[in-house]
Amino acid sequence: MPRIPYRGIADAQMPGAVPAERYDLRCIKSTYIESNKKGNPMVTLECEVLGQPTADTVYHYITFPKGEDAKKDNRIAASTKRICELFSVDFDGEGFDSDDFQGKEAHNVLLTVEEGDKPGRLNNKIDLRST
Repeated sequence: MPRIPYRGIADAQMPGAVPAERYDLRCIKSTYIESNKKGNPMVTLECEVLGQPTADTVYHYITFPKGEDAKKDNRIAASTKRICELFSVDFDGEGFDSDDFQGKEAHNVLLTVEEGDKPGRLNNKIDLRST
């Protein structure tokens, strides 16, 4: 079998969570889902951490108020408003366009680190309360 030239293979690193601190993010994909596993609509944002080539994609989920609990509905709406502000996405009293996130950047965003869905896996999460 011939030797295959492959530049960069020796220095390659598996992507992973970055340490908890502030970063600049770019939304690389925004997807509206009519019904998630629980049967509710949501918007999924996929973000890259700028200047961090080994950082895993950061996912953020925008959910919608259900009208069942005013306090919870307000928290959900305030979180959505904040993520729109971070990425400079226009919104009004009627909503926002989820496609407007794609390609937009958010600066000085606090990322936290949390346990992922698989044992030993760490994920980054956008901390909207401190950003």
